[in-house]
Amino acid sequence: MNFMTNFLITALLGIMLTGCAKLAHINELLTLKAMSDEQARNDKIVKEYDAKFSALVDAQRNNQLTQETKKSILNKFIKPIYTETVTLEGHQIDRWIYRPYVKYFNSDYVYLYFDAEGKLIKSEYLPPPTKESNGVSDAQASNPAP
Repeated sequence: MNFMTNFLITALLGIMLTGCAKLAHINELLTLKAMSDEQARNDKIVKEYDAKFSALVDAQRNNQLTQETKKSILNKFIKPIYTETVTLEGHQIDRWIYRPYVKYFNSDYVYLYFDAEGKLIKSEYLPPPTKESNGVSDAQASNPAP
């Protein structure tokens, strides 16, 4: 046999064996593909949340959160990371807490306070702590007009 025939036989065997190996591990390959797709979806969710969080920070710092309600906040921005009921000046109110999606420490925080009717009564922005403040930052608060 000549060189060309040997080369073609070797190439065909290589292609067939590679295909067999691929079929033997198809479940593992599909699992890896699904994990990659899920990671891409998660990355998109984090980017969208952080962009809306930045818009919320800007709105709070520019005193643009007057006359807001729970519903309008959810329509314009995002769901809070955490909600709780607290007592402020003798009244039970809801406090919504916002921060970047995956940045737990040394990050900005926004606190929104709502009365029983769901109207925003107070907002606070806490910048990330600086090295000079040893982890303690002063809150910059704003109170919407009633």
